Amino acid sequence: MNEESYTKLFSFITTINNDYTINIPSEELEKIFKSGINEIRIDIYGNIYSAINNLEIDINIFNKVKSLQKIPEDVTLNFLKAKGSLINSNIRERIQY
Repeated sequence: MNEESYTKLFSFITTINNDYTINIPSEELEKIFKSGINEIRIDIYGNIYSAINNLEIDINIFNKVKSLQKIPEDVTLNFLKAKGSLINSNIRERIQY
């Protein structure tokens, strides 16, 4: 697969269903297939602020960490999600001195 040979054909916004599937507009896929394209690349983008809200992360803390550390939003989110997980992981017992 040559990344340079791909071009954007269409985009759409959808949600993840409870069974972890997504709905892709079949009429668009049909047009693409009938035009001779049968291999596609899918990139998934998520709404970071929706995740912040759903995970009940304080938006002010998120923005402050992002600004002070000068890190991207996805890194900031993962950092805040990991808060306390290292302490609760018995890391001390797993480290070989």
